[in-house]
Amino acid sequence: DDILIVVAAGNSGVNASTTYPCAFQVDNLICVGAVDQRYAKATFSNYSNTIVHIGAPGTNIASAALGAITTDTVSLTTGWTANGDW
Repeated sequence: DDILIVVAAGNSGVNASTTYPCAFQVDNLICVGAVDQRYAKATFSNYSNTIVHIGAPGTNIASAALGAITTDTVSLTTGWTANGDW
């Protein structure tokens, strides 16, 4: 148990208590669900009051890109806010 394992809850919109890897009963596992720009559960995200531990942005997010990212190449009209330098 010296290693922290972080896994995605999944995108089926079902209870994560019966889906794997979140349903594994181990102390070192953190299950991450998706949230929208209002920090509410994304409609597609798997969920659970006990199995899903934390949420992370999952809708309208800028993806990884090759090269420099500037405000000219990334639309911030998604509802998320950007702070600091790109």
